[in-house]
Amino acid sequence: MGRYLILGQGLSGTLVADALETQGHDVTIIERPRPRSASKVSAGMIDPISGQRFALSWQYQETVAIAVETYTRLETEIRHPIIASIPIWRLFRDETDQSQYIKKKAVISAYIAGPAPDHPAIHAPLGGVLVQGGYRVDVARIIDYFRQKWTMSNQLYNELNAVPYPLKDYSRIIDCTGPYQAINTELKGLPSRVSRGECLIFEADMALDAIINNGHWLLPLGNNRFKFGATYQWEDCFGIPQKSGYEFLSEKLETLIPRVPVRILAYEAGTRNIMCDTRAIVGPHPSDASRWVVGGVGSKGTQLLPFIAQHLVHVLESRAPLHPELDIRRFNRAET
Repeated sequence: MGRYLILGQGLSGTLVADALETQGHDVTIIERPRPRSASKVSAGMIDPISGQRFALSWQYQETVAIAVETYTRLETEIRHPIIASIPIWRLFRDETDQSQYIKKKAVISAYIAGPAPDHPAIHAPLGGVLVQGGYRVDVARIIDYFRQKWTMSNQLYNELNAVPYPLKDYSRIIDCTGPYQAINTELKGLPSRVSRGECLIFEADMALDAIINNGHWLLPLGNNRFKFGATYQWEDCFGIPQKSGYEFLSEKLETLIPRVPVRILAYEAGTRNIMCDTRAIVGPHPSDASRWVVGGVGSKGTQLLPFIAQHLVHVLESRAPLHPELDIRRFNRAET
């Protein structure tokens, strides 16, 4: 069995380390405090429909099956609900949305259950569609559970010089630091974009058992609490939440639920990393083959990372080829 050093304990690092450990490998994890971690503020949504063009999410049938299997297994270990199916009401914002839906309807038909229901609190003048096959995952609970578990077992450290073995003794060092990879000098050549996503946590007297998506998403948290987001800020991506983002989201929220009084409880921000082709990256570091990289999942991490973690372990154990659409070396090939 191998010995692996994982950099980062967001959802990416957690699932990669767990997948390796489940197969009997020895794992050590380094997690430096990162207040803007996207995993810490993740809504944990899994949505069959991706983006504004009503596209089917990448490899959805395969990736969601592995995601459900993984999170269900973790429920048994954590002894707490982790994953739940939830309907998604995809609302039309304008005629462009309606025409995009008509164009893609045949491709996504398996996940469309009919028109979106009417709700007295939701402003949806153009209607929408009811999407089935979506899930909500408690990402924060997963991360907190493994942080405690690995701290107690002396596997989690916050400094590289504190790890129990010399770096040369690890089979691989796997960088799962997400957007922080984009400021790594040796990775700066990769075509990626970093953005800050902001969201509101609020309280309202409103019964809702579905995720609302009208270009922004509204997620019920239970006990009359909700999360609403998110922005895409392309400057000061690792900075604190900005007043402009707060005002922008507040205005969008008022438009969506104009008759519902809300009380804002928190305003959060997290930083995400997105590759130029919107695909994740997996594979050997450009300058050091013993160091591997997992990242670039953007807002699809909850769906994709269980699949990526299993795929990575299989590649490392059997030397199978990396999936060509995930292989970090695809950018090098594109230049030749």
